[in-house]
Amino acid sequence: MSTISVMVRGLCAVLAVVATASGGTAQMLSSDPDALPARIELLQGWRETGESGARHIFGLRVSMDEGWKTYWRNPGQSGFPPHFEWTGLENSGQPTVHYPRPGLLTDQLSGIRILGYEKTVVLPIEVALDDVSESAVVQGVLQYGVCREICIPARYDIHARLPANATSPHAGIVSALADMPFRIHAADSAVTFTCSFTPLDGDSFSVAVAISGAINGQEEFVAVFDYPDPLVGFSDADAVIGPDGTLQAWSEMRFYGGRVPAVDRSRLQIAVVTPESTTEYSGCSSAG
Repeated sequence: MSTISVMVRGLCAVLAVVATASGGTAQMLSSDPDALPARIELLQGWRETGESGARHIFGLRVSMDEGWKTYWRNPGQSGFPPHFEWTGLENSGQPTVHYPRPGLLTDQLSGIRILGYEKTVVLPIEVALDDVSESAVVQGVLQYGVCREICIPARYDIHARLPANATSPHAGIVSALADMPFRIHAADSAVTFTCSFTPLDGDSFSVAVAISGAINGQEEFVAVFDYPDPLVGFSDADAVIGPDGTLQAWSEMRFYGGRVPAVDRSRLQIAVVTPESTTEYSGCSSAG
């Protein structure tokens, strides 16, 4: 990302208008909510019980006008990452948002490659239930961006009442869950994934990774770093395919909030996105 992810989220929050979603339509900085080239529909989904307990799976369907796009959880070099804030939960654990694999898109002004969705995308959301026999309530706010020649920050207020008698899987959510990125943990595969961290100053590190057999060297690709901490951001990643087919990538890892915690290399992730697939790698070992 050309801007550290925390800063982009902050910009989106400042620009987004505080408004109430009505009839499943997102709101933007405009006196006419119908002018927004995107609409969001709440999909109530269904509940199920398994070995890990009871859960309800619902979703949001984002539909965009022709030529407009919205972004993956990590947009790449430019864009607004979606940001969820949960404000009220009843009979529900903390929601988990699942992002289908993104498209490898082109920014119309700069020509750079970005990661996102066109036309329509369904974001499945999963919550654990305290009592499977009772309805659940999930409330929150989604701040996101839709872009064409310009980018428009938007907000959708989530008011989901999830009924206990919903047992039929929703086809759109099922399809989205089947289109998730392929995940590889190095310890559970034949892939060699190494990483190293070099201190740069008081609150940042240079990160270098190497992954054997990540992609065919002839494919176009984008690599993006991630770390599950809202106060950690990364600069644009530089990535190349070496002579032996190993993917090598570098980025700056910066900490915000006045703290630099110990880096847990098992939590570092890198996603490799091609026009045909998205693979997320985790579990790197020391390169030294």
